[in-house]
Amino acid sequence: MTHQLSEIKIIPINWSSIQLPNNECTYHHLIGECGLGKFLITWKGHKEHPRYDIEDSPVPFPYEVFYDLDDAKQACQRFLNTVILNCIQL
Repeated sequence: MTHQLSEIKIIPINWSSIQLPNNECTYHHLIGECGLGKFLITWKGHKEHPRYDIEDSPVPFPYEVFYDLDDAKQACQRFLNTVILNCIQL
């Protein structure tokens, strides 16, 4: 049986709602759960135009600056897809 890349479906990251600063994270943040672990996106909520940082990921995430939360979330998903697809041999 042969498989094609188009048949592979990667489960999307499951993002939490926006979390306020708390004992575990001193910034506004989102937690994204996936099969490999979690992503953590943080930002300073008091700023008018915050920078969104990916503070934690299942595998080391290359440093990148984001000024839009959706862009940061999409980058996490693209990164996860790349990591998983690099582990597959067809």
